[in-house]
Amino acid sequence: VEPAARGVLRYAVAQMSHALRLVTLRRGHDPRDFAFVAYGGAGPLHAALLARELGMSRTIIPPGPGHFSAFGMLAGELRGEAVRTVIGPLGETAGETGPGGAGVDLGRAFAPAERAAIAELGRHGSGAVLARYAELRYQGQEHTLEVPVGDPADLAAIREAFERRCLEAYSFRLDAPLEVVSVRVSATAPASPDAPWRDDDPEDGEPPTGSRLVDFDAHGGLTETPVIGRAGLAGRGWLSGPCVIQEPAATALVLPGQAASRDELGNIVIEERA
Repeated sequence: VEPAARGVLRYAVAQMSHALRLVTLRRGHDPRDFAFVAYGGAGPLHAALLARELGMSRTIIPPGPGHFSAFGMLAGELRGEAVRTVIGPLGETAGETGPGGAGVDLGRAFAPAERAAIAELGRHGSGAVLARYAELRYQGQEHTLEVPVGDPADLAAIREAFERRCLEAYSFRLDAPLEVVSVRVSATAPASPDAPWRDDDPEDGEPPTGSRLVDFDAHGGLTETPVIGRAGLAGRGWLSGPCVIQEPAATALVLPGQAASRDELGNIVIEERA
């Protein structure tokens, strides 16, 4: 059973590290230049292994990692979005509607999307900030590019923004008419007031103590490992691994050759020391 469990863990770490490489190395970023931020119930358990696999020397685990995403949802900005399909040519000057008068009046096209996006926010919609976007393409093309729209009447600026995006995406631009495919409006309400965040709540019970056997596989084998709570790191400076940091909704693992500390914001910081 134990060899099978080790194999499952190795496979899981390989899959997760591959996913992380997709969003770093393949985009021209060296993961070694960044800190690894881990949250969620299981994220801190795998963080040290993944950071070592990717050559990242520092891992940061925020307070209450098991509830971190939910807290962010409560404390973040509220956003409502609406999209409307409006296919037609984009004129070269404000008021131009294209052949046969069938062009798109962006001002009129955005109006219902703006109302719908604000309505999504309910009672928070009165102070919303609007951002407008248009999906454009050269006439005859299939694929579109989204560009921000400041003033719907400033068609020259809209075309310039599209040509910039076209150069970035495809390395070319054409002297050809543009076609509008859809418009999108994002309405953002001010962020919620700072919500209180308590870690190591007294109601969570007695802090963990003692030790347990942990199989670190290639990183140290089966080792009797101390178990502490997040609060147990306060005022201790750097605690050399291996150790298990246990809290109500998450468990963090510190590997042999690493050290953990708690910073002034309550984050657990894990660094390579070997």
